[in-house]
Amino acid sequence: MSGQDFDFGLGDILQENDSGHTLARGGAAFLAVLFLVLSSITTFGFFSTYAAGIGDWAGPTAAPLVSGIIGVLCLDVAALLWGYVRSRAATSAAQMAIALVISIADLLLALASSALFIILSTTLETGVRDAAGQLTGFGATVNWFGVAVITAALVGNFASIFAWTQTGADTKKAQQATELRAVVTAGQHTIDKERTGQIVTRTIGDIRRQLPAAVDGMAARKSAEYVDAKLRHGHTLPTPVEVDAGRGGDLDLEDLVSYLVEERLKERERVDWPVVASENGHGSSAARPTQRPDGR
Repeated sequence: MSGQDFDFGLGDILQENDSGHTLARGGAAFLAVLFLVLSSITTFGFFSTYAAGIGDWAGPTAAPLVSGIIGVLCLDVAALLWGYVRSRAATSAAQMAIALVISIADLLLALASSALFIILSTTLETGVRDAAGQLTGFGATVNWFGVAVITAALVGNFASIFAWTQTGADTKKAQQATELRAVVTAGQHTIDKERTGQIVTRTIGDIRRQLPAAVDGMAARKSAEYVDAKLRHGHTLPTPVEVDAGRGGDLDLEDLVSYLVEERLKERERVDWPVVASENGHGSSAARPTQRPDGR
């Protein structure tokens, strides 16, 4: 049974005559070609005779020929091709519906043009053209009908082609894949944004936790450097300022400034003390006291 369709064991009933099947297909193809040719002839005759203005852009000589070819392509050929496309190339129910509707529309317009050409050319010819061969008022109406038919065929076929391309299974698959990629991209962006925010937040938190210890260490180093510099140069350390208990342990800014100014003045006095040479070449005891200004 591999490679064969399951027929419920009714192969003897369903067996077809290959030669008869082939002959039927050939007959159907012959009829399709025959009536396509006949319909194309009448459609070509209608547009080349009564709607030749469609091809005026090609010149007065080629206008009837161009109009007839446009009519045949937009109606007869289009109706047949849409039917074939529906049965062979459709990938979704929507595409099959589109192909069916436009093929029927093309077929009806082609039949109307062919029927109108036969009627006009056999019974109403005298009412379409005057003695000079020009279209009468009725003939102009027929010409406008032909223009409307071609316009409808062009618009309908182009719209159907566009709708066909948008409703196929392949198009839907591509659309679904695009939607999935968009969802994945949005998810990646959300994750990256959340990760970045957490990294920054935690980094700031770690810095804040370590900052007091770092500041204390720096303050200790600066204090040690200050004390070392004072002792190495023989200076006295600043006398601690007594803090008023009633102030809650806070040093007033004015007192701090006064203390710093006072210390600065003392240092300047020590540096600027006058030196007078004594008789032995050294500073005299009067001019250069051995006791420091601070009493030591």
